[in-house]
Amino acid sequence: MRTLLVLVTGLCLFLGLLGRGMLAAKTEQNVVSQIQAAGGKVLYDFEAAQVHEYFENEIEAFHPPPPWLDRKLGIYVQSRVARVALEGDFSEDLIPPLRQLSRLQKLTIRRDSLSRESLEVVARLPSLRTLSLDCQQFSAEQLRLLAQSKSLETIELHGACAKADVVAQLRHFPVLKEVALGDSLANDASLKALSSCERLETLRLLWTDASNNGLQYLTTLPHLKFFRSLGSNIDEQGYPFFMQMPALETLEVYYPPRVYFGMGIITGPTLGTMDEVRIAFGKGPYIPDTSLFDDVRKLHRQISRLEE
Repeated sequence: MRTLLVLVTGLCLFLGLLGRGMLAAKTEQNVVSQIQAAGGKVLYDFEAAQVHEYFENEIEAFHPPPPWLDRKLGIYVQSRVARVALEGDFSEDLIPPLRQLSRLQKLTIRRDSLSRESLEVVARLPSLRTLSLDCQQFSAEQLRLLAQSKSLETIELHGACAKADVVAQLRHFPVLKEVALGDSLANDASLKALSSCERLETLRLLWTDASNNGLQYLTTLPHLKFFRSLGSNIDEQGYPFFMQMPALETLEVYYPPRVYFGMGIITGPTLGTMDEVRIAFGKGPYIPDTSLFDDVRKLHRQISRLEE
């Protein structure tokens, strides 16, 4: 009887948790259907764990399987939505339902503009860790609204969101550690605005107008450990500023020439780790080896002629 009671109790607990999971799955599926109907994209946590942070489209190529219980039941009982991307002229009515996604960790929004109400909803998403914004119309006051978030650790700003006066509001985010700036509207003034973000540990610049001169403003950041620049006006001449960054450990600077080859990007030459840079500069003037890229350029010209 005691054994039977234990088994029945365990079975009841399992069925209770299963029922709760099925109810949550149904609620999330309703939200997912709305997002996908509007052209948005969704990644579940088992998918997000197997795909690179910046290559989410690759998930369509290999279709990782869900956990065994989800496979057996045919619904996502164990799995939850981890990432959502909303793009284009979608209705802002899609944003309030995001509160029903209990494990949403990354949200990408590309839209001409956002209302105050939508931003306040985003700021209160409890599990949100990463936010990527690309808006044509965006103000400093709007970003300041998002500073109410107690969980945002990474913010990616593109388009008008990367302007200096908007970037300056990042200092108000309580746990912010990583920032990415993209688009030509991000420049040296944007880097100057970042100098007040004392908790910043990682900075990524993607196709910006930032230059070596803007690096001087980053030398005051006490915790900046990782710096990456792709397609910006930063090269080996910025070395003196990199050496003044007290905590910098990893340095990745990619600059012209650039060749686009299908889905791949060949860039070069590069500055590598801080140790590599010290060695390179310690031996004298830094002269990058561009022979590989000369060959790539020749091949690119041949392909262009064939296409013509």
